[in-house]
Amino acid sequence: MLSGVIDVERKLAETAFDEVLGQASRWAPYRDSEREALADEYVEFGLAEGPQHAEQLIRAFEKQAAEQARAHGGQAI
Repeated sequence: MLSGVIDVERKLAETAFDEVLGQASRWAPYRDSEREALADEYVEFGLAEGPQHAEQLIRAFEKQAAEQARAHGGQAI
């Protein structure tokens, strides 16, 4: 079950990374639904104390992915 959580985290991080590079992410159309599902799973698995905490966790790793893309100078890899 946690492999599904990791898969969604990877998709959301990839989307954030691609956006900084100005690339279309294949996961972008599903972003909102994936974020909602992930937040629910974070709470269900006890990884977050509630919906707001789950949202903070998601924003944090999306921010890290965006920063990694910026570290590449916005250049496509």
